[in-house]
Amino acid sequence: MKFKKIETDKILGLSAMFISLCTLIVFLYQTNLIRQQQYMSVYPHLSLENYGTYTSNYKYVLKNDGVGPAIINSVQVKTKDGKSYDDIASYVNASVAQMKDSTLNFYFTNVHKGRLVPANNKIDIILNNDKKMRTAAILHKILHKKGLNIEIEYESIYGERWEITNNSKFPVKK
Repeated sequence: MKFKKIETDKILGLSAMFISLCTLIVFLYQTNLIRQQQYMSVYPHLSLENYGTYTSNYKYVLKNDGVGPAIINSVQVKTKDGKSYDDIASYVNASVAQMKDSTLNFYFTNVHKGRLVPANNKIDIILNNDKKMRTAAILHKILHKKGLNIEIEYESIYGERWEITNNSKFPVKK
């Protein structure tokens, strides 16, 4: 059995191809890491929160704890009996209007499609204005009614989409 001598040119050629292939793999891996870093550098993280619960300073807030802005795509408020509303303020106004004493004094902000929530910022959706504990308790009860489902879908500036609900603790990626 006779072995052929491998020529030096072939060894160098194969080595160069192998090194080039390894370089390509490393380059693709680094590109993927850079893309992930870019997406995380503008990651919005919305949550629905209560401030001053059981106090006269009650407010219901949409808060962005992320490092990038959130662009609201849709807001849906659905009640247990099947009624649907386009935003949280409309639902609260309708609920107050159905009450016997519909003279509650509160401020509200509409959260709608296209609204921007800047990073490390919050929007006071419902804010008790008359500083009465009774009004704060009624607003809290309306916003935490059994069977109420609030869904807010939003996206980052790179188009990544998430959804939060009043019943979830963390956003869910869509």
